Amino acid sequence: MIDNIAAAVSIGATYEIAAAYAGVSESSLAHWLAIGRQEQDKKDANEAVLPENSIYLQLLQSVEKAKGELGIELLQEVQEARRAKDINSTWRLLGVRFGYTPERKVDVTSGGAALTFVISKDTDTDDRDTNPAA
Repeated sequence: MIDNIAAAVSIGATYEIAAAYAGVSESSLAHWLAIGRQEQDKKDANEAVLPENSIYLQLLQSVEKAKGELGIELLQEVQEARRAKDINSTWRLLGVRFGYTPERKVDVTSGGAALTFVISKDTDTDDRDTNPAA
């Protein structure tokens, strides 16, 4: 079951879809991940992890690893697109990672003029993590 959940998350499934793929409810998965986070906090504080909860810690670690691997893969693709001058990929990366969004985008396609952007920053999303399912 842990492998199925991690496999689903590794390709971008939401927790709802990952849970369904593993044959469990989304609320059960959320509960198990919450227990895993509590156990991770204990482990980080050098406290003993309850043996009966080690499976939840394993689930959390597998899901977090799958999210991280997907995130790196997607960022590599965005970087490749950015290097190929795909400005939309650059905007997506700025938006997801740093909370920047274009207020206005003026696309000048003739006359050799440069693109003009007005940038706004959503301070509530500064350096945020993406959707927890992703």
